[in-house]
Amino acid sequence: MGKLHLWGRALERAVQWHQRRVGFSFLEDEDFLSTGTDRTHIEGLVNQLLLLEGTDFAVLLTEQQEMTSASLRSKGTINAQRLAHRWGGGGHPQAAGFRVRRPWEEVAEEVKKELGQMYFHGDSCSA
Repeated sequence: MGKLHLWGRALERAVQWHQRRVGFSFLEDEDFLSTGTDRTHIEGLVNQLLLLEGTDFAVLLTEQQEMTSASLRSKGTINAQRLAHRWGGGGHPQAAGFRVRRPWEEVAEEVKKELGQMYFHGDSCSA
C-alpha cells in the first residue's frame, strides 16, 4: 500500500508546463518516510506523467537528503539526454536522468527554464 500512497502524492502534485507539453511532479524525503517506501518504489512513475493530455515530456524530481534526482522521459520532441547532460547526467534521447546537491525547488525552476528554451527555440531530439 505504501507504493500506492507514494504514487498518489506525486500524481496529486502533477502540473503541466509550457502549453501543457511538459508533465512535472516531485516527491520529498517526507513522502518516502511517511509511506514507508524508498526510491525503488518509484520505478515507472515518471512514465505516468506522459499520460497527461498534450504532454510529450515528463520530469519527476525526487529529494533524498540533500540531493535531488531527476527522471526525464520524452516521446521524441525533446532530447532527454541533452537536457540531463546540462546537469552532469546522461541516458538516452527518450529516457535520462541526473542528480545534483541542490533543493528540488531550485532544480525545478532551472529545468522548466531550460525546457522552455528547448521547446520554443527549436531544440529537437537529434543528438
